[in-house]
Order: sequence, then C-alpha cells, then structure tokens
Amino acid sequence: MNACAMPTPIHPVAAAFGTDAILGIGDHRAPLDAWLTAGRAQWHASPTGDLATLCGVADADALGRLLAALADERPLLLCPADTAPPSPLGLAAMRRADADPPFADRGAVAVLSSGTLGPPKILWHRTESLLATARLVGERLGIAHGERVLIAVPVHHLYGLGAALLTCLLAGADAMLLPKADLLSFNTALRAFVPHTTFATPHLLRAALQRKHGPIPCSRRVVSAGDAMPDALLAQARACFGRVHDLYGSSELGVIAIADGDGNTLERLRPLPGVRVSLADAHDGRGRLQVAHPHPACLIERSGETMQPPSPWDTGDIASIDTDGGLHVHGRADLSINRAGRLLVLSEVESVVMDWPGVAAAVAVPWSRDAAFGRGFSIVVERADVAVPPDIAALKHEAVRTLPPFARPDQFHIIPRLPRLANGKPDRRTLLKEYGHG
Repeated sequence: MNACAMPTPIHPVAAAFGTDAILGIGDHRAPLDAWLTAGRAQWHASPTGDLATLCGVADADALGRLLAALADERPLLLCPADTAPPSPLGLAAMRRADADPPFADRGAVAVLSSGTLGPPKILWHRTESLLATARLVGERLGIAHGERVLIAVPVHHLYGLGAALLTCLLAGADAMLLPKADLLSFNTALRAFVPHTTFATPHLLRAALQRKHGPIPCSRRVVSAGDAMPDALLAQARACFGRVHDLYGSSELGVIAIADGDGNTLERLRPLPGVRVSLADAHDGRGRLQVAHPHPACLIERSGETMQPPSPWDTGDIASIDTDGGLHVHGRADLSINRAGRLLVLSEVESVVMDWPGVAAAVAVPWSRDAAFGRGFSIVVERADVAVPPDIAALKHEAVRTLPPFARPDQFHIIPRLPRLANGKPDRRTLLKEYGHG
C-alpha cells in the first residue's frame, strides 16, 4: 500500500472518546468521527506552528477544530471570541529540559481566565489531566452513553470544556452546544433537543424559570456553576429540571466538588475522589479553603511570568467542612468585610437579596479604602421583568425584614441590567468602579 494511503493512526486520546458520540452546534449535527475528519482537514489546510489558537467556539468550523485538537493532543489556546489572543509563554516553559513534570510533547490546553476580580491569567492544563477530571465528573453526575446533554455554557472556559464537553465525549453522549446562550435560544433548545441533562449558569436558569413552573419533558438533572443559587430558585429549578447539581471549581484546578443534587440547599458539596480539602486561618468553623487536587493546572501564566500552582492551592474562598467531609462554600474572602465585629460574606447577602420580590440578580460591592474599607457596602440590583418593579424604599423594607442589622447594605442601586463577563458572571470590576464608594 502506498504510504500516502495509510490510514491515520488512532491517537490514544481519540480512542478514549465514545466512538458513537454525537455533537451538534447551530444547525450542524454529526457523529464524532465526522467532526474529527473535518477539524483535522482545517488544521492541515491552515497550519499554526507549535500552538493553535481558537477565539470562541461559536460555529461548526470552530467546534471541529477544537475536537480535532483535543483528540490529537495538539497544544491549544482558548480565548473568548471578542478577545485579542495573547502570546503565551507557557508552552516554551513546559518544553524546557528542566520542566517538572517534563512535557514530552504531550497535549496541553491553555484557557484564558475571565478576570472576575483581577487581571486575566492563562491556565495551562495537560490534556490527560482534563480527561482524568472529566471522568470523575461523569461518574459523579451519572452521564450515560447516548444521553442527550445540552451545553448552554461557553466551551472556551474550563467549566464548559472540562466539566461538560469532555465529560460528554468520554461517555459517548449526544451533546448539543449552545454558544449564544440567551433566553430565546435556550428555551428553543429545551423544546427541540429535549435534553436529559443541562449545563447552565444560575443567571440563565433564573431568566428561564421566570416563566417555567412545570416539569420539563425528559429532563433528569441540571448542572449549575458560578454564582450562588437562592433557595427559592433552587426549589423551582428542581421542580422543572429534576435534580440540581451545584458544581464548584476553579480555573487553576478544574472541578473540585459537586453537590449530590437531592438536598434542600446547594451549599453542601462533595469533593471528587482524590481531592483533599482543608481550612486555613479557621475561626468559628470557617476559614480559607485549601485544595489539593490530583489533576491541577500544570502552569499559571500572568504578566509575562509563569509558575507552577502550589499544592494545596488557596482558592481564596471562605468555606466550612462538616463532619462527613461535606464542603460548604460561603463566598470570596476578598468579598467579605468586618461589620460589628463579625465577618460578613457578601455573597450570602446577595443570595438573600435575590429572593426579594422583583429582583432578577444582585451584586454586593464593598466600598473602596478611601471610604472606610471594611465597613460599608452597596447592593446593586438588576430588576426583574415584572409588572411592579421594586424601588429603593421596597428594597430597604426587605432588608429590614430579611437581614440582621450588621448585614444590611449601606446603599441601594437599581439598574436595568448588570454588566456581565463573557462567561455570564457579573463584571465585578466594572461594578466596583461605579459603586465602590460611599
């Protein structure tokens, strides 16, 4: 046989994927093999050197390229569509002769963090590590062969890639990607695709559940990650989607823990097998969460410098651990303030406020150092689409009714829409500039 006619060898990573997995995006839907063939042809036609770059995964061409790069362990940089791709140094750093562990030309995926509270970082993950975590996620969630999975979160972020897409590929699931996860396209996908499992953000779920009250046909579970989900929204999500699994993780480590989905609140998370959690500077049962993960990022790059993440990793979150090893994450340490001699975790205030009538979303903004930092904060509310939207007087009334005195905001602001990042999270840096003062 002519050498040029030899079949392409099956890469070990491609062999790990479910061979009869089916994926769809937009109007394009095909078996995994067809996606890989198309993606490899695109990479061959447009060679990129040592590092391939994808800015957003919003159409069939981009998805084919992503799947082929993952299957063949092609080093890959993922960025949001509206971001100028940086020039990362991590690939060269991992290929140095003294790199620990040695790269040995194995695949790696670099994701650009959203920069929720600080400047963006580039997180390098070895492909084999992403797959190892995805297997644990699939086992915990019970994603089965042939299961219909709606991925309504962007796959250029680690949540959509490592927790959703790779989990579906390993299980041989039937997945539909929804790159533009607005309310109209989300509702259309729920009706047309009829998913068993849905990956979404609390923001998208809250918008959808404003008009949904009965069970969604065939739905078994919804997986949510990001902002806290208030108890009222949780109950409604359970009534519509079935089990509600809260997923907790970070860009540096990937998925850390997942809630079982059948409790009364989303707070109790169960760490994945091999993940060890502990508390630093604990006081009254709460402390900064430290996590030792078996499959962390291999390199962190920021401001032109690279470092290996230490283990255990300080997540920057305030948490508590119960006697059975269950994990309760209360909020960011840098979004907590001292009030009346007590530590107030602002995300807990946000969760209460989002249960108030007429509130679609809420963000608590601590005041800057020039305005007695650590004592004051504002609450910024996105009003819901209701007949009688709340006013400032109504918000103050609810604060007195539902919050203890030390937890009541000093100022209230109502706006039509919160500014948001590409991953759907509130843009806290923009809100801090606008409302972080007394």
